Amino acid sequence: ERVQKKVDLFCANQVEEGNSIQNSLAGEVKKLQGKSGIEFIQQSLDCELQSRLAEFQAWQRNTTLESLSRKSFFDHSQLSDIGDEQCVSEDLLDTSHIASDASSLDFTGKDDDILGDLEYHMRNNAVKSICLNGCYLERHLKRLCSILSKGGVEELALEENDLCDKIEPLCEWLGGNKTLKRLFLAKNDLDSEAQDQLAKAIRTNTTLMTLDLRGSRLWTGVITMARAIKESNSALETVLIDYPKDEKLRVELLYWDTKGIFSMRKTND
Repeated sequence: ERVQKKVDLFCANQVEEGNSIQNSLAGEVKKLQGKSGIEFIQQSLDCELQSRLAEFQAWQRNTTLESLSRKSFFDHSQLSDIGDEQCVSEDLLDTSHIASDASSLDFTGKDDDILGDLEYHMRNNAVKSICLNGCYLERHLKRLCSILSKGGVEELALEENDLCDKIEPLCEWLGGNKTLKRLFLAKNDLDSEAQDQLAKAIRTNTTLMTLDLRGSRLWTGVITMARAIKESNSALETVLIDYPKDEKLRVELLYWDTKGIFSMRKTND
């Protein structure tokens, strides 16, 4: 009902704009009365208005969230002047998470049923990049991975999702995935067990090239990852981590990281 109300408000605004245009055109026609070609001009204007009205009515009947998420009949840029009370451009027609070619989705910070929206857009198998930063999906990873398994995603951002010790479903999916190239897991404070699970996934994954683990304390699991990279067919080229404060851990990591894959960032704290 809430969505329908906003669609109705949007449509009403466009009808009002159409009436204004029609009145303006009628005024122009009136000015031309008595001049040669007036009947032809009137007929042309009538045809144009009838065509535009028919197209608008068809659009209004078939308007769905799907059509609003892509290229609608009216230019979304024209909605900036609509009053805040209608909340059309900021809410219903919010297409910030959809690129023009629908290959990239950005749901950063959204807390609605984003997985339902994601599942819908994954149907065409065109989505290659998904950003879910700050969505706190720690309890929904199993469903997320089920959705991801239906497409060919190449880039996935899950920063600040409080994954910590809840990453197992993601690792199981990653281990058998054949398309993902970049995975961003920064600021999730992954514990030692989670890092061990990632290492297990790395051993069987052959496509992942970039892994971001910044913002997580470094446990022995990071050594397990370094060994997995060295001893498997992993395609990893870059693993971003914070600078290990434990000297023993740092030395052991350097020992296993013979290809210089681990990029260490020093922090102020």
